[in-house]
Amino acid sequence: MITDPLERSVLSHVHGQFFVLDENVDVASAVKQVHAKNAETIIVTEDEKPIGIVTDSDILDKIVMRGANSDKVLLKSIM
Repeated sequence: MITDPLERSVLSHVHGQFFVLDENVDVASAVKQVHAKNAETIIVTEDEKPIGIVTDSDILDKIVMRGANSDKVLLKSIM
């Protein structure tokens, strides 16, 4: 049994609805797509392989609270 969360697969950390997007999608576009599908989590991919997760908390903490421009920030920089 794997107990270290860093050794588990990305998908094993996801609960609820999720949406899969490439790491080079900007946060503004990602939010629009996820909102349209009522998803809670974004699985971030590189070459169609999961490499990380972005949650609504990540977006709030790393974009909204810092006043960042979500059109200019890519998913790969906030996961």
